[in-house]
Parts: sequence; C-alpha cells; structure tokens
Amino acid sequence: MNRLTEAEARSEYDKLVPIMALEGRTMDAASQAVFVEYLQDKLTIDDLVAIAKRRNGVTA
Repeated sequence: MNRLTEAEARSEYDKLVPIMALEGRTMDAASQAVFVEYLQDKLTIDDLVAIAKRRNGVTA
C-alpha cells in the first residue's frame, strides 16, 4: 500500500470538512495535524488512543 504524501492526506482531510460541518463538528489545528499523520499511516489507532488519553489527562 502506498502511503499518502502530506499534500494528499491534507486533501483527503479537506474532503471530510464539509461532512464534519454538517454534523456540527470542527477540528482544531493540532487534531488536524494528528489526523493527517494518521492518514499517512504514520500513526496507528493505538497511537491515537494514547494521544487522546494524554490530552485528556488520563494516566491509566
């Protein structure tokens, strides 16, 4: 599987923005950067969970 370039991943993210807006959702710049890295296969689901826990002060 070919990894997306950063530009390709950002383009894919941009396609999701209208859908998120319809649902009343937004994504801050830091979350967007993490999502782009995920789209590039640089992060795993476990990485995303760890980031979310860290951001929310969960230590266990």
